[in-house]
Amino acid sequence: MEGDIDTQSLWRCVRAKALAQQGRFEDAEALAREALSLVAETDASILEHATLLDLAEVQRLAGKDPEMRATLEAAFEVAERKGSPVLAESARRPLLERAGAPLPTA
Repeated sequence: MEGDIDTQSLWRCVRAKALAQQGRFEDAEALAREALSLVAETDASILEHATLLDLAEVQRLAGKDPEMRATLEAAFEVAERKGSPVLAESARRPLLERAGAPLPTA
């Protein structure tokens, strides 16, 4: 299981979000960043995108809006590099919501 980056990053992200919901923001962000560093060693852009979104959620819960915005922008850039409009939208939507901008309707 040590070599399984997907599993290793996923449990860290799940735990990080649980810790953040408990108000343990420093521990949560450290764990989410640990997951991100594991993913950075791969070329798994979808996993990197998901991990960035999880880190952004931890930062949102911690009230770290500037950091959250930078993390969402990084997730958006990963999606753009991947050429995935669906992934890009999953990062763009929270950015617009936080900015108070009206969201386009489908």
